[in-house]
Amino acid sequence: MNIKKYIISSVLIVLISSFAWATPATHVQLKYDLDTHMLHIDADHPTDRLDRYFVQRVVITKNSQETQDFNFPRQTRPDKFIADLDYKASPGDHLDAELFSSDGGVGKGNLDIPMSAPQGGANEKTTVQNGT
Repeated sequence: MNIKKYIISSVLIVLISSFAWATPATHVQLKYDLDTHMLHIDADHPTDRLDRYFVQRVVITKNSQETQDFNFPRQTRPDKFIADLDYKASPGDHLDAELFSSDGGVGKGNLDIPMSAPQGGANEKTTVQNGT
């Protein structure tokens, strides 16, 4: 009788913990184009069920004050979340991004837009990304 209770308890614990597991997006890379006002997001978020487990919402916070939400009906690739967002930012702004998965995980990334644009030719795009 005790072995039966042990097996049932073990199965229930495994089932409950599998539903509670949340996989956040990782390696969140942000890139901002000052000329087109486009924020590019590239994050690792592997899933084997694109219809069920995906990054569903992105919240961008500018300078720790203004926030803007972007919602997504699904993720287009099984290995990554990639999005280009029309977003207004200026030199000197600090952007924080939170990527919310449909299963409850949250991935984070940030980007500081420098006060002065990189020097380049007249036709060179002015793009900044985190880590550079």
